[in-house]
Amino acid sequence: MREFREDLEDICDQTTMQEGGMDAYEYGKLLIGSIKILQEETPGGTAAFAGEKEYREVRQRILRITEYAPYEKRRVRILCVCALAVLAGIFLMIYGNSFPRYVKLMDMVVTNDAEEYWVLKDSGMLRKAVSADEEKVYIDRAAMDVVLQEYGIEDSQFTLLFGGYEKLPGFGGNGNLVYVDYSGQEERLEIPYEDSDVYITARILKMI
Repeated sequence: MREFREDLEDICDQTTMQEGGMDAYEYGKLLIGSIKILQEETPGGTAAFAGEKEYREVRQRILRITEYAPYEKRRVRILCVCALAVLAGIFLMIYGNSFPRYVKLMDMVVTNDAEEYWVLKDSGMLRKAVSADEEKVYIDRAAMDVVLQEYGIEDSQFTLLFGGYEKLPGFGGNGNLVYVDYSGQEERLEIPYEDSDVYITARILKMI
């Protein structure tokens, strides 16, 4: 507490001298005179430095005042601008090299009844073959035929996992799973599903 008070006194003294254009000698005389006047106005008329402790404290304050040297405001402003520039640079560096909260996974996974699976890598053809809104998954048969042929998938019934996300490299979560009956001849399949992002737990995991 004492050190905190001394720091406040130093700030007050240096600011007053700087703004008032006074040197250490002038301000020291003003300070001692002010203390003397205040003590004389105290009931009982106690002396200006009634005890050894008060004397030491005032003496230390005066010694700190003698060390005062005026500073150039222009130089202080330049230092402040430089400090802010450094802080901004550090922030941008951290922001540029930090992982985002999550990365949306565009790859998809096909699994058949024999528990075989294929990872369909994100591509323009895959995005054309499979799309989704909040209620349905849409499969374009012509584009999907190309994708299935590329991976050698001959099953007419399979599950499709899509829409996952990755929090950290190698650590992911969520995703939506739909059952696909590919045995028909529809040019466009529409499959209802429940988006896992509607659950509060999924939203919390994405935010943290």
